[in-house]
Amino acid sequence: MGRKKLVIFIVALFFLFLYFSFFPPGLFSNIIDPVIFWIIILFILLSYPFNTVFTYIKSNFKKRKEISISTLIYFPFHLLIFSLALEKLLLLFFNYSPEFYHGEVSLAFSPFVTSGLGFLFNLLFNPSIEVLLPPYYFLSITPFAIFTALSITFLVSANIGKIFEFIRSKRLIAGVVTLGLVGGTTCCLSLPTIIAFYTPLSFLAYSVISGEILTVVYFALPLIVIFSLYDLFKRSLKVKCDCK
Repeated sequence: MGRKKLVIFIVALFFLFLYFSFFPPGLFSNIIDPVIFWIIILFILLSYPFNTVFTYIKSNFKKRKEISISTLIYFPFHLLIFSLALEKLLLLFFNYSPEFYHGEVSLAFSPFVTSGLGFLFNLLFNPSIEVLLPPYYFLSITPFAIFTALSITFLVSANIGKIFEFIRSKRLIAGVVTLGLVGGTTCCLSLPTIIAFYTPLSFLAYSVISGEILTVVYFALPLIVIFSLYDLFKRSLKVKCDCK
């Protein structure tokens, strides 16, 4: 799709998003509208500024196993952890722990009004694919979770690809010094570092966490991680690497 057609497509989706936002709670405002919003955001990010990241992943996906494997493994793992985290977040909010006697997959939404704070909640929580796992757990997969999972997956895979380039070219030390870690450190850049410090999964792995902290981790941390990983990838592009 050319840039001009892409702009027209995004603008058309935006007006469709505005149109559906005036509908009363239901199919159009609580299901279709949030999906359109996150599609718009994803298209904008992949076109600019994440175009270099997406192009790098696409051009190396079949040729480089570390990129294809990290992409295929991280995306479903991220969705699983974040879906469980949302389930726990909702249970903390409503102080209710249901029991399920059979598995089920369904599409659900909360009838938020699309004005004020309800507008934000509508974009973050609606719609959701509910996967019931007897007897106590359910996965709640939202467009926001899919958007952050795709964005972070591409960025994690791209950074892992650059690290392997440094290793192959024997320039890992120079790459680490040039890249550093977001926050000013230049101690150690490795695959565990990428997973542990630049993704929210390690924070969500803890079983004991307050509702306020979990709320911040679930909604704010993924966005911070996206910008941090993108900054790391931009730094990696400045490192000259004679890769074979």
